[in-house]
Amino acid sequence: MQDVYTKSFSEVYAIINLMPEKLKEKIPEKFKEFITKEKSDTYSPSINLPIDDTKLMPETIAIMGMIYRDFLVTKDKKEKLVEEDRIEMEEYEKRLIQKYSPSNLFQNKEETKEKEENLEITEYKKDSLFCKLKKLIKKIFGIL
Repeated sequence: MQDVYTKSFSEVYAIINLMPEKLKEKIPEKFKEFITKEKSDTYSPSINLPIDDTKLMPETIAIMGMIYRDFLVTKDKKEKLVEEDRIEMEEYEKRLIQKYSPSNLFQNKEETKEKEENLEITEYKKDSLFCKLKKLIKKIFGIL
């Protein structure tokens, strides 16, 4: 898992190096140092302009989204993006609560239990050795 993040930091590092100087200056030096420190030394991504044509890792896209939101946009746009993220997280949490709610879990079990109660049980009896011999004898005499 750690390897995934070091590779994504390498991709972020390459993208930052492709940025115009005006945008690079908006990113804090400490953050750029962190990216440089955490990137993989062995992985060198091939990122070309336009970046839309490049296949990026999902982690790279998430980090670049955070950089965009936190460092590159205006204050008004940042507030709007933070609010959209908050609303999306609340909706996601509601879906999880609804999906994994204890009342829903028990409700599904009750429905299954009701279905099981409606099933009739049929008893299967295995033939005894005497019955098997009797059937075999009848079969032999029926053929003759």
